[in-house]
Amino acid sequence: MQRAFLSFYPMQISKPKLFKVLENLSTNFWAIPFTFLFTAIAMVFVVRFLDSVQGVTELPVLSWMYSIGPDNARAMLSSLSGAIISVTGIAFSMIIVTLTLASKQFGARLIRNFMQDKNTQVSLGILVSSFAFCFILLGFIRDQDVEEYVPGVGLLLSFGISIAVLITIIFLIHHVANAIQAENVISACWQKLCEDIERIFPNDTSDQREAYSLSEYSLVDCTIKASSDGYVQGIDYDAINGCAEELDLLVVIHVKPGQYVCSGHDIAHFYTEQKHLGNSHNSDDLQDKLSNAFIVGGNRTPVQDPEFAINQMVEIALRALSPSLNDPFTATTCLNRIASSLVLIGNRDLPLPVLLGQSGKMRVIRSVAKFEGIVETGLSQIRQNAVKQVDVSLAFLDAIILVLHNLRDKEKRVVVFAQVKMLKAAFMRLEHCDQDKQIFQFRFEKIENLATASTRNSNISNAVSVG
Repeated sequence: MQRAFLSFYPMQISKPKLFKVLENLSTNFWAIPFTFLFTAIAMVFVVRFLDSVQGVTELPVLSWMYSIGPDNARAMLSSLSGAIISVTGIAFSMIIVTLTLASKQFGARLIRNFMQDKNTQVSLGILVSSFAFCFILLGFIRDQDVEEYVPGVGLLLSFGISIAVLITIIFLIHHVANAIQAENVISACWQKLCEDIERIFPNDTSDQREAYSLSEYSLVDCTIKASSDGYVQGIDYDAINGCAEELDLLVVIHVKPGQYVCSGHDIAHFYTEQKHLGNSHNSDDLQDKLSNAFIVGGNRTPVQDPEFAINQMVEIALRALSPSLNDPFTATTCLNRIASSLVLIGNRDLPLPVLLGQSGKMRVIRSVAKFEGIVETGLSQIRQNAVKQVDVSLAFLDAIILVLHNLRDKEKRVVVFAQVKMLKAAFMRLEHCDQDKQIFQFRFEKIENLATASTRNSNISNAVSVG
């Protein structure tokens, strides 16, 4: 009997689930501002405690604060609260305008990068918490007919807060103006991609291998199916490996992070060695052990998906190539960053499909990201849209030259060269002028020599001989 299960809310938090939670916290505008807000509320009570300390009113730096009286203190904090909340409204308006412009120019998927910016989150936190501190402290002021209370320490801090608010709004204006520039947006995507590559491709394949055979295994009547539609956001391979080792099974995973699945889609099957075919396995037990191994959500995330940030740069390039924007310089910048990412990924040891258990047996066979697929993701759509523009097509060739100069593996250079051959076939069919075609042909021959060179050292000599 087949068993369908896929847990969205596991009791035990796995590594992918933890990364997903941290990713969600980092891409919202409320986590850091709320932290600042609660800190400001706590500071109000700290200030009240400091005001009650014996002798604090006699300090020279505070004595004049206590002498201004409740009415003046109330007027001061009221003015500061009103000014700060006005500035906060301006700051939120600037951010909304920035998000609108970013969505139109770079694409809606890039909004998460702006929301993830810690400088913006901290600035909002300072503004919101400053208003909360002054406004709440205002409510504690008491007149003489009750029990006079003037928050001398709080008034002194409010002066410092007002200066901090001025510095914050100036910094925020400067930061927003820089953040909306195309070069900085692409650079941020590139830096995020580098972090993702270091995490997803750790260059350690000691417990993995590529070749496998299922001839000695038999299928177990237990299947993991997706319970709803969505993207695979994370898979806890360590948990699956440990479960398979414990139960002496082989788990074949048919999906990878970033892939879209429909409800009822087969995610994984279980196999057992033929000599253990008579052993029974409890489907409920497998469900309990693997309930938190698969994470499916409504959108793709960079937690385990190396193509996520590449797709962001591709989207920027495609929008830049559209007739509405017609910005070949931004498209060229994206091509250069994508070329660097292909070199970075191509010179690393990518994960292999087979995971071995502690016993040395095959325990997990998985779908993994391959260099061919990453090249297809990063270059194909840009190639298809750049072929009509001579300058972008030549920039495409220059980016490929950069990749081939630095890739060590000849087979991977051939994969990249295939994109150039498709570009040439389309470029030569179009009605470009003869001189442009000659320039294209010259660079194509240079790339061909780089792609067919047997070693990396011969790349440079071939390039020099052609150049």
